[in-house]
Amino acid sequence: MPAMAGREAFDELRRVDEQVPMVVCSGRREREAEKEFARRDVAGFLAKPFRSADLAVLLQRILEGGSSRIP
Repeated sequence: MPAMAGREAFDELRRVDEQVPMVVCSGRREREAEKEFARRDVAGFLAKPFRSADLAVLLQRILEGGSSRIP
């Protein structure tokens, strides 16, 4: 993202709408990403690279109110 870092983009999107579930996709380890996005109400996490099928499963789980983790 040329204009802002992921955390800045996340915060800006939150300012637009606080209710939208946000999924973090990161090349970092999950624990590192969780630290960076602590207290930001993340709906789910996907480690890069990921398959589109994994994204689909995660989004379905979030929409159904279930687990937001992909094994």
